[in-house]
Amino acid sequence: MSQSAETLTPINHGLRSDAEVVAALQPWLRRNLADSSKLNIDSIRRPEGSAVTNETILHDVSGTAGPRQLVVRVESPDYWYLEREMPIHYQLYKVFQDQHLVPTPRVFGIEEDLQVLGERFFVMERRPGISLPDVPNYNQSGWLAEASPAQRDLVWLRSVEGLAGFHRASAG
Repeated sequence: MSQSAETLTPINHGLRSDAEVVAALQPWLRRNLADSSKLNIDSIRRPEGSAVTNETILHDVSGTAGPRQLVVRVESPDYWYLEREMPIHYQLYKVFQDQHLVPTPRVFGIEEDLQVLGERFFVMERRPGISLPDVPNYNQSGWLAEASPAQRDLVWLRSVEGLAGFHRASAG
């Protein structure tokens, strides 16, 4: 039985408005990020076609530490994967960021108090790159499907290198 494209779209389309995110998250960032007492959230963007496990909110921030780009991953109450434990995702990032075996963004903190954003979340740096969307499937359309064989080979090679690094890493 095949599923319709509508069934396969990401469940989470933004659980809260941008204004609600700024009002709740800006004070949290000021308290929890080093050199961020005067931090301001300058812009928010929500990537399309991905984030079926957690809501992803991209932030451009400025302050005494200079401009930064952050990602906030917010646990979704409507999820596709039962194994979506936010603390486990956060801990995996922490393990890999310290071992330098897998390209990993630095994580800055996790919040398990539901009073802040309504769900658990963690904050990490935004790294440069192009992500693969979940919808439409990246094998069917988009930049990877349209890439040359040499470009796809490079993506494959870097993916295998990442997996090898993952398996070489220790649990700390």
